[in-house]
Amino acid sequence: MKEEKKEMKDEILTFKVSGEEAAMIRRTAAKEGVSVSQHIRTAVLYASFAQGDPDAVNIFKENVSKAVKEFFTKVTGIQPKRVKGMKETKA
Repeated sequence: MKEEKKEMKDEILTFKVSGEEAAMIRRTAAKEGVSVSQHIRTAVLYASFAQGDPDAVNIFKENVSKAVKEFFTKVTGIQPKRVKGMKETKA
């Protein structure tokens, strides 16, 4: 079974928040069971997606597609293949 490569995250953003904001971000990330970085990326993606940002829509579409394929493979043990005749969309 072919394994997909994880996208390399090599950019670093640094910003200041208050102690109260930092505590809230850490608490909500922990509640969701994700890293602070993942929590912030998801929050920004969701807000941008909700506003109809085309880049966010494409990222969301790719994430959902990947999650569906992973779930399908986990449940069935079958690696999904591209359906003949279906167009593949590019981000």
